[in-house]
Amino acid sequence: MEEENSKPHSRRCASRHSSLVISNQQPAVARGHSSPQDCGSPVVVLIALHKPYGVLSQFTPEPGSAWKTLADLGAPPYPPGPRLPPRVYPLGRLDADSEGLLLLSDEPGLNTRLLDPSHAHEREYWVQVERIPAASDLERLSAGVLVQGRKTLPCRAWLPEPQPHVPPRDPPIRFRKNVPECWIVLELVEG
Repeated sequence: MEEENSKPHSRRCASRHSSLVISNQQPAVARGHSSPQDCGSPVVVLIALHKPYGVLSQFTPEPGSAWKTLADLGAPPYPPGPRLPPRVYPLGRLDADSEGLLLLSDEPGLNTRLLDPSHAHEREYWVQVERIPAASDLERLSAGVLVQGRKTLPCRAWLPEPQPHVPPRDPPIRFRKNVPECWIVLELVEG
């Protein structure tokens, strides 16, 4: 047994440690270790990014567009920080006028495995709506709705309890003094 553990690039090591986690711009270190472990496997980059409002989910600007791109993050007017590493690509997209979690990776094929409808990978979205929907509204939404003449696949829709606390956005999504708003959760297998 000791001989297997002394091999620097054993199969056991490679299967347990296939990626490197970066936290606060530093490699995360496993408890009880002084540095990240190199198992000889290629390091896959996977970044969980909060995409702000007003940023396209791409690195190249659209001709004539005033929207910023992912390449602009880390530079003013955004908080200072590291630029995104080369050769990472967004897994999916969020519209420029929306915000939220956007995954980026350099792993070939991950985008297809996560987003191709044939894989039926579930994705969860928080959606802010005006008024508080009735149970019947959520049931109709769950059954699928017509979007541009095409019926969406069934999904799960519910009101999260408690309602999530999301920091204010600039510009605000909307505010109407006499119209309540709430968050619903949509779990979809299509984007």
